[in-house]
Amino acid sequence: MTAWDVVVIGAGIEGSATAYTLAKDGRRTLVLEQFFLPHSRGSSHGQSRITRKAYPEDFYAQMMVYGFEAWKKLEQEEEIQLYIKTGLLTVSKSDSEELAETEKSLRAIGSKFDRLDSKELGRRFTTLHFDSTDGAVFDPDGGMLLADRCLRAYQNQFKKNGGVIHDGERVLQVVPSSKERVRVVTTKGEYLAGSVVVTAGAWSEKLLGTLDLHLPLKPKRVVIWYWKQLESGYGINEGFPCFLYVDGHDEIYGLPSYEYPGLVKVSDVRWAAGEGLQE
Repeated sequence: MTAWDVVVIGAGIEGSATAYTLAKDGRRTLVLEQFFLPHSRGSSHGQSRITRKAYPEDFYAQMMVYGFEAWKKLEQEEEIQLYIKTGLLTVSKSDSEELAETEKSLRAIGSKFDRLDSKELGRRFTTLHFDSTDGAVFDPDGGMLLADRCLRAYQNQFKKNGGVIHDGERVLQVVPSSKERVRVVTTKGEYLAGSVVVTAGAWSEKLLGTLDLHLPLKPKRVVIWYWKQLESGYGINEGFPCFLYVDGHDEIYGLPSYEYPGLVKVSDVRWAAGEGLQE
């Protein structure tokens, strides 16, 4: 039975980034992934994700100072572009708590931003339509992460630092075998580890149940739409930003046309459909 310092269960972006950090720190680390890589069965696939410093929660804004530095470091190590700067436009009612707290968070970390009223919004972003009561915070550091590339970059650098990935190997059970060791049982064998990190996404509840841990986890599917451009001005090379619109009912986000020419990626993160996604 092979022994490891750490076994990470799940090779999505969280698992891969965690494993990378552990390997860089000299820990003998094994990643176990139930599907063959790459795959689209989890939440880390796809070409693009929004990144930003503009959060109403100050702890997220503080985390993103490190986050932007980490992406830049990974770009240098992998010698590949992972981030495209577009700016991030957060729109809500001009007197909303969302905008006030976002402005406060950005000031706290010393990050530049623009506070815009509806007239300035109309002048600067002519392809979007705003209500007279709308306002916005524009975060110039916001932009797009090339998600598939980011995932591969973390996995590549993890392996370069001595890490091992076993894909197509599903974990069946995690069993504490002593005060210092944990036994991980898979479809292909067993491993001993000093620590186990579970980053299994929608499968976490089922897996943690083998430890008699029952967390209130509820996986949901967030639907993505690709809207066809009817006019120019929405492309990533045309100055169109990533955007987020927040009101009492919706939290709609969008990205410039990039993945598929002529199509703008849009979703409402508060609108989710589908449960029981473990299968």
